[in-house]
Amino acid sequence: MVSIVKRIPFFIAFIVSLCISQSVEAQIRIKNAADTLLDMDTVDEFAISTSFITLGYVMLYFCVSGLLEYTNPTPKTPKRMKWIKKEIRLGVFALIADVTYAGLWLWLVDRHTPYYGYYNTHEFTAWSLLMNVLTYLFVFDTWFYWTHRFLHQKWWWKNVHVVHHKFMKPSAFAQDAVHPFEAVFQGPMGHHLVSLVYPMHPIVMAVMGAGTAIYASAAHDGRAGDLNDHNKHHTFMNVNFGLYWGVWDYICGTRYDAKKRPAYKKIQEEYEKLTPNQDLIDGGVDALECVDKQD
Repeated sequence: MVSIVKRIPFFIAFIVSLCISQSVEAQIRIKNAADTLLDMDTVDEFAISTSFITLGYVMLYFCVSGLLEYTNPTPKTPKRMKWIKKEIRLGVFALIADVTYAGLWLWLVDRHTPYYGYYNTHEFTAWSLLMNVLTYLFVFDTWFYWTHRFLHQKWWWKNVHVVHHKFMKPSAFAQDAVHPFEAVFQGPMGHHLVSLVYPMHPIVMAVMGAGTAIYASAAHDGRAGDLNDHNKHHTFMNVNFGLYWGVWDYICGTRYDAKKRPAYKKIQEEYEKLTPNQDLIDGGVDALECVDKQD
């Protein structure tokens, strides 16, 4: 009896999806869901749409990062919890910056971009989907890598990027623990850039944006989801700049190499001189010990 009850939601979902699949009107509504949900012709629509955007950002940040931290086996010591609270405080301000930029872009800029409404007159095929995904991954990863390198220049490091690098043993919440400028620069700015170079479907954009946020949280969690070994970047500062994978790092010679550890440590010391912060230095010692055990 219990097993039957558990299956009821799946049966309901199947029936609903079956009915929807038979309705051309429903298919059209689903296809244009992002356009209709985020209509911004009036101030009221802007406020409603921005509320949806805010809800999405907040749910992704707190639910995903919270779940990752809850399942993370790292001991929840007072020191770690103190740092997580700092990450969350910074993350809230970063979310405000992200939502503001994204809302204003969709309200004032999006409709004037070259490919706006492209799929209202063009068929969205499986090939379109594949090209949308590949284009997004390449363009955003390229943008992220080079803007990340830019943020490591002396002035930008001292005044912007160091906020994020204070967390040398980050938790998933560190994903958004950044300076508000960096939050926009490496987040929604790169995200919306993709739609300027290729006709992207709004639903694909939404899914890829959400997926990237989840991926970035997992990368800062430092476990299996850290496919690009981002924790090494927080430890040694000048390696593994990429987002999704290490392609640009391999091309530009910034991929982490255990044989170059002495050189990395010298670079780390130079960064620490630029940021005379005892918390950062203490965290660096802990992080180095952790990496030593891994190597």
